[in-house]
Amino acid sequence: MPTYGASGISGYSDTPQSNEDSILITKDGSGVGTLRYVHGSHSFVGTLNSLTAKEGIYLPFIYYALQNVKLDSYKTGQAIPHIYFKDYGKEAIYCPSYEFQKELAYGLEILELKKENESILLNFQKSIKEYLLKELFI
Repeated sequence: MPTYGASGISGYSDTPQSNEDSILITKDGSGVGTLRYVHGSHSFVGTLNSLTAKEGIYLPFIYYALQNVKLDSYKTGQAIPHIYFKDYGKEAIYCPSYEFQKELAYGLEILELKKENESILLNFQKSIKEYLLKELFI
């Protein structure tokens, strides 16, 4: 199973810390407040917090909602910034019915995938342009 660090997969482990999807939040260091949604069994290092869903809460909805929370306002520390769940855990997030949470999260996921696809296409077109300009002036 993958073991996640602040910048992504940092290794692998035979024993998972979690067997379900979760939201990992970087709690220490330069990437403090960074969110990552992970699927299935996984482990994570001590610089991350893991959030899982309670009954009646659709975890992807919480992931998208947390992207709009200003976690920077909870940073403490000079040399190494930190955020603590005891502080940002008090943040109020409106949660409609479970079905509506699923609908909203699904719609946002579709938009996110479209954005990623458009970014890939744009980068491809930029590389074609670069190639053609290079060939034009050789």
